[in-house]
This record gives sequence, structure tokens and C-alpha cells, in this order.
Amino acid sequence: MSVSLNLTRGLAALLRDRGIQSDALLQRAGLGPDLFDRLGNPPSDHDASRVVRAAFELTGDPTLGLALGMHVSPHMLSVAGQLLLTCPTIRAALGELSRFVSLLLPGGTFRLSEGPIESSIILEADPNLPPSRFVSEVTIGFVLRVGSQYVSRSERPVEVRV
Repeated sequence: MSVSLNLTRGLAALLRDRGIQSDALLQRAGLGPDLFDRLGNPPSDHDASRVVRAAFELTGDPTLGLALGMHVSPHMLSVAGQLLLTCPTIRAALGELSRFVSLLLPGGTFRLSEGPIESSIILEADPNLPPSRFVSEVTIGFVLRVGSQYVSRSERPVEVRV
């Protein structure tokens, strides 16, 4: 998948919230204004990568992927996003994510490593995919968002490493 049409639309919406219009994003990427209107014809990996690169250039924000993941609507992650939000426990949600991570990140793996005091969530992505870091960060941000549904405000991740 790399970066789907839904995620490119979500990225455009995030930039609009920051005062950057979709036309400016697409122009910076060297793409036509119809990119977000292609319902049955999503952008190629090359075009999606150009949109992501343009977004980073326009914002200068190295945390753009994490921000998108924390604010993305679950439907933007297709069935996998909806499924995660309906799980009864965080462990169940993480188990489902490990089964469906390849829909979000081709060649990616996701696992929960539990220790006596702390647990780690490990997401591995193919570094050869052009927008792999961005999609990994979106996925991590979304996992943090889903996880926050299951814990109190005082229980937050100790550390997030990318």
C-alpha cells in the first residue's frame, strides 16, 4: 500500500488545519489538482511519495507522520483501522494489528514484547519502500491513539523511539 489515497487525503487535511491549502501541496508535488478525486484510481507510490515529500518541505515538520497518525480518522486506515477500534482490550487490538500490518506496511511486521514491568511494541518496515518511515510513523501514531482508549490519562508510554 505505502501511502493510500485516504492517507494522502488525511495528510492534505492536516496541512489545511495548519494553513496550507491542498492546491499548494499538490503544486509543490508537481501533481494535478484531481489527485484527491480519483476514487477508483489511487495515486501511484511515486505520486504519493511526492505528496509526502512536498508536505515535509512545506511544513518543515519532521514529526508529520506521527501527527497524522495521532489525528487520522480510523476509516482512513480502511478495515484495519475500524477493526482496531472495536477490540475489547489493547492486547486484542495489538494482536489484530500484528495480523493486518501488511495491509498498512507491505513487508512490515508488528509484535508486542511483554516484560514483567514494561512492554514494547515493535514495528519493522521495509526501508526500501520510498515513504516507509512516514507510513511507519503514521502507524505508530495511530497505535498510540488506539492505545490511549484503553488506559487512563496518567498511564502513557514511557518512551517512543523511531
